Amino acid sequence: MHFCVLAKALRTSGGNHIHAGTVASKLEGKCEITLGFADSLRDDFIEKDQNCVMFFAQNWVFMPGVYTYDFRRYSCLAYACPN
Repeated sequence: MHFCVLAKALRTSGGNHIHAGTVASKLEGKCEITLGFADSLRDDFIEKDQNCVMFFAQNWVFMPGVYTYDFRRYSCLAYACPN
């Protein structure tokens, strides 16, 4: 399953966190793409940004955000939260 699909399914079902170590520790592409997925979990509104593979704007309205984490802290996701 693609990480973006898993992330959206988790958010719509009310999950509050996801372990992203497997995805981030084995990056096979640009880090911006993985950070884009992390933004889609955390932010209330995501602008269209083709660098992060967000092909259309998404408004999550009332759905709470999901925090991505990695116990090993080898990933860029562990340090992606701006706040």
